[in-house]
Amino acid sequence: MFQIACFALFLLHPVCGFYTEEVPVKMLSVRSIANRFPTSASTYRESLENGYDEDAQRTEGEILNDFPEFRMMLNPGGCGFYEFPLEPDQKFSYVQPAKKQGDFYQDYCDKAAVTVQVSTLDGSSTTSFRCFEESAEEDPCSSSSCQGDLSSLGVPSDAPTDIKVKVCTDA
Repeated sequence: MFQIACFALFLLHPVCGFYTEEVPVKMLSVRSIANRFPTSASTYRESLENGYDEDAQRTEGEILNDFPEFRMMLNPGGCGFYEFPLEPDQKFSYVQPAKKQGDFYQDYCDKAAVTVQVSTLDGSSTTSFRCFEESAEEDPCSSSSCQGDLSSLGVPSDAPTDIKVKVCTDA
């Protein structure tokens, strides 16, 4: 009798399948209210000094929501150079930290402080801001984005334009 039950289960297996073999269903998606530009493996990146791209080790949720496959890692004093489009009336830029391997799992701890310099293509106007500096008010393991104000660039607000962006870690 046991052999018949096992045979019956064997025959049902391809029809029913196990729940672990089911393809995940995407019920909710995360969409940004702004355009995202990955820092690694990006057509917007012009060059990279003292840094490298590595696999971001995305979770299933990050894969389903189309998060970047790679992350840029900057060594001390490293810089990434970009040319990004700036939308009409865009006043802010955001920098999202990357997760990296912590003591037990990937987390946002031990982020390096970075300086972001933004300029017009001709270099006539420049602004900069700092991200991920240590402070008593901010959790050092926070996944919060850094916000920079671009309004002082004085670019036309009625048409898209391109800007130069330089992201550097402290030496």
